[in-house]
Amino acid sequence: MSLSLALNTALSGLAVNKAALDVLAHNVANANTPGYSRQVLEQSPVILTGIGAGVQIDQVSRKVDDYLQRAIRDRNSVVGGADVLNDYMSRLQVMFGEPESDPTKSSSLDGYVTRFFNALSNLSQTPDLASVRANALTAGRNLAEQVSTLANSVNDLRYQADQDINNKVTYINQQLQNLQNINAAINQAVALGNPLPNLLDERDKALNNLAQNLDIQTYFRDNGEVTVSTANGIMLVTDNTVSELTYTPAASQATFVNNAALYPIEVVRRDSDGNILGTPETLVSSGTRGDITSRVRSGELYGLLQIRDVEMVNVLDQLDQFAFGLTAALNAVHNDGAGFPPPSELTGQRLINPDLDNTWNGSVRIAAVNLDGSPAASHHPGEPGGYMRPLTMDLTQIYGPNAVGSPSTTDIIKEINANFGPPQSKVVHNGLNDIRMISVSDDITAGGNFTFDLEFENILSGANSGRTVTITNVVTSAGAPVTAFPVGPVTANAGGWTRGGLANNIQVNFGGSGAATFDIDIDIQVDDGVNPPVTATIRYTVTNNTTGIRNDRTVAGSVVAGTAGIVAPTVGSGATITASLVDADGNPAPLGSSGYLKLTAASGIGIAIDEMDSRESGIATTNPPTAATSYGFSHYFGLNNFYDEDGTLLGSATRMAVREDILTNPNLISTGELVQSPTYNDPTLPNLTTTLYSYQLGAGNNAIAKRLADLSNSQITFAAAGTIPAVNLRPSDYAGEILAYNAARATATTNDLTQQNILLDGFLQRSAAISGVNVDEEMANTLIYQHAYAASARVITVADEMLTTLLNSF
Repeated sequence: MSLSLALNTALSGLAVNKAALDVLAHNVANANTPGYSRQVLEQSPVILTGIGAGVQIDQVSRKVDDYLQRAIRDRNSVVGGADVLNDYMSRLQVMFGEPESDPTKSSSLDGYVTRFFNALSNLSQTPDLASVRANALTAGRNLAEQVSTLANSVNDLRYQADQDINNKVTYINQQLQNLQNINAAINQAVALGNPLPNLLDERDKALNNLAQNLDIQTYFRDNGEVTVSTANGIMLVTDNTVSELTYTPAASQATFVNNAALYPIEVVRRDSDGNILGTPETLVSSGTRGDITSRVRSGELYGLLQIRDVEMVNVLDQLDQFAFGLTAALNAVHNDGAGFPPPSELTGQRLINPDLDNTWNGSVRIAAVNLDGSPAASHHPGEPGGYMRPLTMDLTQIYGPNAVGSPSTTDIIKEINANFGPPQSKVVHNGLNDIRMISVSDDITAGGNFTFDLEFENILSGANSGRTVTITNVVTSAGAPVTAFPVGPVTANAGGWTRGGLANNIQVNFGGSGAATFDIDIDIQVDDGVNPPVTATIRYTVTNNTTGIRNDRTVAGSVVAGTAGIVAPTVGSGATITASLVDADGNPAPLGSSGYLKLTAASGIGIAIDEMDSRESGIATTNPPTAATSYGFSHYFGLNNFYDEDGTLLGSATRMAVREDILTNPNLISTGELVQSPTYNDPTLPNLTTTLYSYQLGAGNNAIAKRLADLSNSQITFAAAGTIPAVNLRPSDYAGEILAYNAARATATTNDLTQQNILLDGFLQRSAAISGVNVDEEMANTLIYQHAYAASARVITVADEMLTTLLNSF
């Protein structure tokens, strides 16, 4: 080997060892830098024509394990989602409060339920005490406010999560652009032959940051550049394009309270000039509560989406189900009675299309009572006790637009007004108190048919009180009836109103007459089963060319023949109770418009309702058919609710509140029910020993208050909601179920975060053992490189001395 080769070899040793010391110094300097990977100078011998000629630097590389790096990214994504879930679920637990052994002192939901039903129990014992009523109202209001506050707080958490989602989208876009810039820098470094480790560390840091927020897949090229897509294949970073996520966040919490549709999260690809390429791809769909679908499966964005669209929605569903179920059960009982003094008006809370024909079953009783609870006075002389009887409305017998028993609200309004409207003359005939014509047709035209029925009121009692009614003949001023005779017989049992029934409707034809009115003379035979039947001819007059008359009543104009009599009213001239349809402001609803059923009593008169066996059974004529509520009459319309109720489940927890008029007047809390009036003896009616058909309220009546209190131990049906299955539970037990479920979810998220962090820490420790900088090891290597450098320098010195000696020898 020549001295020059030895000199060059030693010089290469100096250069390589100096470079190795530089790398070592860089490692030590970054020993505590997050994301830094230990760098190693890779070297190899230089061989010239088979002769060793020194050492050369191949590259500076990182000590990394690609499998561990990928595992860390994946685990980072899982931990990111778990961390968000744990954070929000912990906040939710604070909102729900802590249960205590004594539920009367608990700040949690079940404590409010217990205190409310305790107050109702006290009310059932002393319903006439104003202080007890006030306490019951306060406890009921506090429960509603707690439920509403919880629901609003949950919606606020959804709003906060939505704002965090928007921030995450911005951050993800920054990382995507950062990766694109790093790819460009790597490409340039490769072209210039510059070392890559620092750029690769920056790339991995950006990937880890991205993975913590969004589940991704990565593909690495030989030069170190990376292609990134979502876990389900939506491309985010490619050769010459970078994508960005777009999202418009909710403007306010009201978006969630009102269940307005949220905007989608879309992936938009752009070229280097910022132009959109192709069609945006949907990562998270738009939609309302419960309707949003997501393609994100891990990362902090996933956790936020789970909070906004799943976890908090589950909680809201549970609170809604609690509020809806409790409200329905409580209102069903509350609508079955009245406060004391009784209310002078009742306004429904369900928005009604007056033309839709609900199917109904059973009957409902509506009574007009004085403010002291006694029955209102009758308008006609000779009434038992002088009392006005309630309207016991058989809903199955009211004619609707398509069928009997399926009346529209307009038909029901007519039914109520026919009974409580301005007093009119009535026909009495052989024990029947009143015989009225009722229109089955909705119009009368000169050339058409007119169908009608008769209804009879029988308020007799005792032996031989029943009556059999037969229509033996009908004659009109315009021609003969279409229906053959006799029609009947129909049994009019004692107890109230009886109709001839659909099978006994009478149809007449006016034969094209242009007369303004038509007289209809009806021969009515009444048989008491003991004495010979008694027949009377009663004349009714109807008006030609009229419309909208279905269920209208026509009173008799005169008795043409027989012993029937017409009794004129002697007391009062106005309506006792008026039914109408009003708008949200309480004004009369325009004709044909939707509105709320309202009952208004005359001055000094109150209204009391007994739901009896009335049940709303759906609407068959809508498309699709409307499901039955199975609510009683008053409950369906919401006439006497304790809690506001409009029949809508979604958002019922947010809206839960005591009805406004009860808040201002606790006396409106239903405590008593209609009961028969006290015994009354009338010597002119020897068969009548009690006022069987008169009803009243009593100041101390506690029947409804007791039933309200008993709901605390009643099994209420709660439908499946937010992973809680359909159950039959007491209200306090269902409230406890909500608390237990969400406590379990909070515990589960905490445990999951702990477990995921343990796994992540394991991967990080293994990675640190490979990629981390061990200062002690680096210092040991310093001695090695220092000695190698010194040895190379000594070789150079020796070679220099030898060259000098050699030159001096010439």
